[in-house]
Amino acid sequence: MKETDYDELSFKQLLKYAEKGDEWAQYLVGLEYAFPENDEEADEEEAVRWFSKAAEAGVPEARFRMAERLFTGSGIGQDTEAAYDLP
Repeated sequence: MKETDYDELSFKQLLKYAEKGDEWAQYLVGLEYAFPENDEEADEEEAVRWFSKAAEAGVPEARFRMAERLFTGSGIGQDTEAAYDLP
């Protein structure tokens, strides 16, 4: 099976992978929404949506990003207890 080179994908292509259930692509899409390039404004709610999908699929980096957002309330209601409870 061929490994995906995510660095070579455009955002549109990455989003297609994410929508098809690719956990790592979901995490990367979350990063794109959380830390956009070209002075665009972050969309924290959309970032949380994608981080949540990737976290549920077991991506450790996504669980960290979800805990971070739950702790700060960025893009989601603040819930420090839930942030600490993420596996």
